[in-house]
Amino acid sequence: MLVHCPQKLHRWNRSIQVLAIGVRELKLSYFHPFRRDQSLGADFVRAKVEPMDDSGNNSQQQRSHEPKRQRSRLIAHVRPVRIRVGQSLVRWFFRILLLVLYRVRVHGLENYPATDGALICANHQSNLDPIVMGVSCPRPVNYLAKQSLFRWGPMGWFLRWNDAIPIDRSGAGIGGMKETLRRLKRGESVVIFPEGSRSIDGELRPLKQGFCSLARRTSAALVPVAIEGTYDAMPPKCKTLRLGRIHLVFGPQILAEDYQDLDDDQLTQLLEQRITDCFALAREKYRA
Repeated sequence: MLVHCPQKLHRWNRSIQVLAIGVRELKLSYFHPFRRDQSLGADFVRAKVEPMDDSGNNSQQQRSHEPKRQRSRLIAHVRPVRIRVGQSLVRWFFRILLLVLYRVRVHGLENYPATDGALICANHQSNLDPIVMGVSCPRPVNYLAKQSLFRWGPMGWFLRWNDAIPIDRSGAGIGGMKETLRRLKRGESVVIFPEGSRSIDGELRPLKQGFCSLARRTSAALVPVAIEGTYDAMPPKCKTLRLGRIHLVFGPQILAEDYQDLDDDQLTQLLEQRITDCFALAREKYRA
């Protein structure tokens, strides 16, 4: 006679979810087509599944006293299997496509955070940038997109299916900002373009300070990224793609303790300088 045991079922369910995430992380790290010498997956899953104390040993007592929200962060953002499988197939399709057409190269991937919950801050040259960022990051990310893009049925469905967050650029609504904060607090990473709009000449534009509030309210790490080549591949007002090369450079993270004593102007200047340094390296490799 079978006895229903909720606790055992919960443990089995959590184990299956952890195993699924582990397989996904290993697959995305060891078989990443742009940078195969990075091994984020195994260490990431081990750190999440087996938390260590200060002496480096596992502690069941430590896990029992952890906040419930922190213990469940690993499975907080798990999507249904059908969505995760579909998103993985779409990412791999665009990875292969961009690798063949544009010979995409990613540099500095060791600077990508070993855990989620970061603001990925990149310059904005073209409509290709969100796709290039999505396939270049080792793990799935969220996007910020103009609310007007969601009004067209097929495009709106595709953006929502790929975890895009609608943002009203006029500032009339705050729903998108709340959703961004919600996802950052539950340990997800979000790609943003602090310049606010695409560059009209391929050069860097001054950063807007909207990201400062997101960073301070979530203590999220800021990851500077520079993209070079998407402007030539698809300039503004151009509806056709041009073959070429694309280079991305991930710069060193700006952690919460690095900016907690800075005001918004200083933080914006710091991030802008990091992106400028990454952009100089990306342009050097692009022109080589």
